[in-house]
Amino acid sequence: MNMGMLQRECGRRINKGKKELRGGEKMKGKTFIQTCQGHSAKMLKNSAFVLDKHIHISPAAVSTYLPGSSLANAVFFNIKIEYSLIRFDHEKRVVQLLLNATSLLESPEVKGSESSVWTPEYGEYMMEGKSRNPFGSSMADLNRIEDYFKERRKSIKQLLGPDQSLVTSTVFPSQRTQNIVNRRKERISINVPIYKDKNTMMPYGEDLSVYGENNEMKKSLKPGHIYMDTKLFGLGCCSLQVTFQAADIKEAAYLYDNLIPLTPIMLALTAAAPIHRGFLSDTDCRWCALVQSCDDRTRQEQGLEPLTIGNSLIKKTRFDTVSSYLSVSDKFYNDFDYSYDAQQYGLLKAEGVDEMMSKYVAQLLVRDPIVLYKEKIDQDIMNDTDHIQTIIGSNWHSLKLKLPDEKSGWKIEFRTMELQLTDFENAALVVFLVLLTRVILSFKLNLLVPITKVDENFTSAQKRDSTNTEKFHFRKNIQKDSADCEPTDDICTLMTINEIMNGKDDFPGLIPLIHKYLDYNYDTGSRPQNMKYLKYISDKAAGKIRTMAQWTRQFVTNHEDYKNDSVVSERIAYDFMMECEKIVNNEEGCPQAFIRS
Repeated sequence: MNMGMLQRECGRRINKGKKELRGGEKMKGKTFIQTCQGHSAKMLKNSAFVLDKHIHISPAAVSTYLPGSSLANAVFFNIKIEYSLIRFDHEKRVVQLLLNATSLLESPEVKGSESSVWTPEYGEYMMEGKSRNPFGSSMADLNRIEDYFKERRKSIKQLLGPDQSLVTSTVFPSQRTQNIVNRRKERISINVPIYKDKNTMMPYGEDLSVYGENNEMKKSLKPGHIYMDTKLFGLGCCSLQVTFQAADIKEAAYLYDNLIPLTPIMLALTAAAPIHRGFLSDTDCRWCALVQSCDDRTRQEQGLEPLTIGNSLIKKTRFDTVSSYLSVSDKFYNDFDYSYDAQQYGLLKAEGVDEMMSKYVAQLLVRDPIVLYKEKIDQDIMNDTDHIQTIIGSNWHSLKLKLPDEKSGWKIEFRTMELQLTDFENAALVVFLVLLTRVILSFKLNLLVPITKVDENFTSAQKRDSTNTEKFHFRKNIQKDSADCEPTDDICTLMTINEIMNGKDDFPGLIPLIHKYLDYNYDTGSRPQNMKYLKYISDKAAGKIRTMAQWTRQFVTNHEDYKNDSVVSERIAYDFMMECEKIVNNEEGCPQAFIRS
C-alpha cells in the first residue's frame, strides 16, 4: 500500500458526502476525496485512518493496529453527560424545551471554563459536558466525581433565568412534535410499543385523522405502537458515557470484549425512558428509538429488495449493538454474521493486522460517511483530523473503540447507560463502572458470551421493569480463561440483574468482586464514599430501589390528570419535571426518593 491509493475514486456513493447532515449544505466545491487526501501527512503522525468504503488505508493507520502500538503510561477515564435545557411556565403549568444551547455555549463563562469542555449536541436544547482534564483511577479522583458533577450543573444554572433549568433527563416527557432521510429515500420510521392501559385508544394510542391523508405515515405505522418520524426522537435522547484509556491495543481489545456483555446489563439497570412523544411506552429505555432513528440503510441493504451490484446486506443500523469481539476469533462467540469490506479486510491482513481487528475496521467501511459539520468544513487539512474522526464517529455502537491521538492512547467508550436524575446517581454509576474495569484487568476476568446472546439481552433489557422481571444470558465461570475450556452452550446461563451484580450460590457477583479488589488495593479510611455508591448499585440491582423508568411510570399513572389512556398530558409533564427539580435540589437523600414503598 502507498499514499497514492488515496487518489482512487471514492465510488458510487461518496459524492453524497458533499452534503452535511444538519442541513444538506454542499462542501463549497471541495469533494470528500479531496478532504481526505489532505490528511495523509497527518495520518503518519497520529495514526488516524480514512474510513470510507473505497478509500484504502494508509500504512501509518495499519501500524496503529499492530501489537505494541500507542502505549499509554497511565490509566485515565473521562465522562460525558448530555444535558437538556428546559423552561417552566408556572402560570400555565407547562414545561417546554429551552432552545438556547448555542447562546450558552458562546458565553465567556462556558467557553472559558477551566474544569469542563462544553459542546453542542443534536438538539438546540442539548449541551454535552465533559471534564477538561481526564480523571485518574486513584481513590481521590473517584471521590471527587459527584462534587464535580454538582459544580458543573451549578455553573450552567447560574447563567439561566429564574424559570429555566439544566436537567439530566434521558427523554423529555412532552415531545409532541436530513441526511439519514436523504440517503434512505424515505422518512425515518420509529415505532415503540405503547403501554396499553384500560382506556388507551387502539390501535395507535391517538386519533390519526388529525394528520389528514398522510399515506406515507400510515404505511409506516405499526398497530400498538407509538409512531415517530424524525431523528429527534432518537438522537434527542440524552445519556451518560464513560471513556477508558487502555495501556495498548492488546489491553484495549481485552477490555472492549469484556465490557460488551455488560452493555445491556447497564442499560437495564439505568432504564430511564418510559415516555416517547408524550405517551407511556411498554419499554423502559431509549435504545429501540435510537436504533430506528439512525437507520439510513436503503431497502436493498435492509434485505427488503434484491441486492444489485455494489450493494451489500447490512443487518444493523448505525446506532446499534456491537457485532463482534476483537480478541477472540472463535465462531462460538462471534456467531453474528455481519457484513464487512472484503477488500479492506484483505489489505489489513496482508500488512499483519490480526483477523478480528481487520474485520472490525472493515465492517466500519461498509457504510458511507454521512456527517460533515458545516462549521468545520474549511480546515487546515494538513494538520486537522476532524473529518476523519467524524467518519469514525458516525458508527454509533453500544461500545466504541476510539483511536489513539497525540494526547492519549487507545480508548473504549461505554455508551448504553441512561441518564439518572441526580448527580449522586450518575457518580455512583461512573464509580461502579471504573472499578469494574480495574477488576476485569486485575483479576483477568472472562465475561464473554456469544454475541447473539448479547443481542438477546438488549431485547430483554428494554422491557418494562426488566431489572425485576427478566433474566439475562451471563457467563457462569467468569474467572476461567476461554482458552482453558471448550466453548459450549453450557458456558452461560440465565441470571437476574440481582444475581449478576450481587452473586448467587457459586457465582461471586460483580459487586463482591469489586469489594475484594478494594480490600487488596485501598485502605478502608479512603472508601466510605465509594461504599455508599456500591450499596446504591447493589440495592438497585436487588430491586430495593426503583429505576428512574419505574419511578416515572408510577408518577404518571398515579397523577390526578392521568386518564388511564397512556397519554402524558402537559399538566402531568409539568408536575413531573417540577418534582424532578425538587429532588435534584435536595440531593442529600436522593436515593430515598426511589426506594420501593
